[in-house]
Amino acid sequence: MPADPDKILLELEDGTWHDLVHDHIESWRLPDSETAVTITADGTITLFSPHLLVARVRVDFPRAPRAEALFFGDAFERSYGDLQVHRFDDGQVYDWYLIEQNTAGQEAIGVAIQPNAFCAWTVKETTRTLWLDVRSGTEPVALGARALRCCRLVTHAYPAAQRLTAVLADFCARLAGRATPPVREAPLVGTNDWYFAYGANSRQLIVENARAMAALCQPFGYRPWVLIDDGWQVQHAADYNGGPWTGGNEKFGDMAEVAQELRDLGTRPGLWFRPLVTRESALAPFALHQEEATITLDPSRPEVLAQVAADVRRFVSWGFELIKFDFSAFDVLGRWGNATGLDYFDRPCHFADRTHTTAEIFSQLYRTIKDAAGPALVMGCNTASHLSAGLLDVMRIGDDTSGVSFHRTVNRGVNTLAFRLAQEGSFYRIDADCVGITDAIPWAQNCEWLRLLAASNTTLFVSADLPGLPASQKQALQVAIGEALRNETQAVPADLRAGRTPQDWRTADGEALSFEWNVDLSESL
Repeated sequence: MPADPDKILLELEDGTWHDLVHDHIESWRLPDSETAVTITADGTITLFSPHLLVARVRVDFPRAPRAEALFFGDAFERSYGDLQVHRFDDGQVYDWYLIEQNTAGQEAIGVAIQPNAFCAWTVKETTRTLWLDVRSGTEPVALGARALRCCRLVTHAYPAAQRLTAVLADFCARLAGRATPPVREAPLVGTNDWYFAYGANSRQLIVENARAMAALCQPFGYRPWVLIDDGWQVQHAADYNGGPWTGGNEKFGDMAEVAQELRDLGTRPGLWFRPLVTRESALAPFALHQEEATITLDPSRPEVLAQVAADVRRFVSWGFELIKFDFSAFDVLGRWGNATGLDYFDRPCHFADRTHTTAEIFSQLYRTIKDAAGPALVMGCNTASHLSAGLLDVMRIGDDTSGVSFHRTVNRGVNTLAFRLAQEGSFYRIDADCVGITDAIPWAQNCEWLRLLAASNTTLFVSADLPGLPASQKQALQVAIGEALRNETQAVPADLRAGRTPQDWRTADGEALSFEWNVDLSESL
């Protein structure tokens, strides 16, 4: 628990901000009302506002100004090549947690995983501010008699000399409620067709790749994952990637037969879907937004959650053992995570349920999918990371890599792996995204990304026409798979302050690894 706040303010329905009065050791109250915020000794922040509608809570903590300070925080959902250590910048937004380094030491402050508000930090000369967005969509939340447990603050101090990679690993474990970083599980290894097929996939393509990947993994006694990405669904088109999710299109046929064929090859089948977008006209009454025939469903409605759960249970009944769900944050917010700032929404959003925050509505969607999946693993992509942590099995922690631009792979993949590697195991199993192997990217470049993913001992998915690869590339893939599966010692960046895409990494036993990215990251994507 940090020092007591200097100030707590609330934004009400009319957009005005109001100071609360510290009327008790744990309580701050809005004068002449029952609206109050409490902060208990364990750092839990609770909002009670039975009559007034509240949009945001702002909590200002005192900070001693230090000219040499450096700052680092997380991303709202995936990262977008933008994670880095910052010098003082009072316009920078740090999602979920914040690390401040100076010559006297390092202080970490954040909120424990699975809060009930969107949480972010900003820093000024003498203040660190926690912003709690408790809106329901773009409208203030109507709590009624319910007390909202917004979040629980977590703080910890570290020596100035401790490496930031170690600080982050320890602090992420604390945010997850663990005493120490967990023992790492063996990584997930397999194929995903997106970065060489880009939706132009088929049952034959998937099966041929599965057979090739099974052969690469056979010496290690490992059954690889085969994740079928966008392109299998019945109404898939060049300009549409939503539901209904009731079956495969003419390129795939019976999806239960596809899953069984993949299992017969010694692989574990997985399936991608976009849960909140459909063209099922019967679901139009439950729309959050609608553009012509395309419906974006309102995840606050029980009817929508029931539909999503039914879709997931159908996938599992077909025999799929990993369910990847995508686009859910974008479909609600209307913008990607790198454009959220402190606002989050790109358009008006009016949930049917005004009594729960957007964070609670997101979390309930994630829980619905996880519960419906039963024994199957669940991978989130484009999900709010802190709400996914401790709930989903795997998280796509960065924006898409590429099968056509190595610049993008380095910008998105290397950056997200470097700065979010500490979340592995504590929050979820991380996926920094695929090695997209095509003729558009020189093998010498892709081989570096493959080598780093293998050394990180995190999820290693390859996206390639595996049967058509040269023998030398297949051999390199097999070596990388073997290294990843040994899971002996994890490579981490030697110094996160060195830049957004570190070239120098090291293992726990002191081995130095160097990578040549050979791209001009000053160019725009």
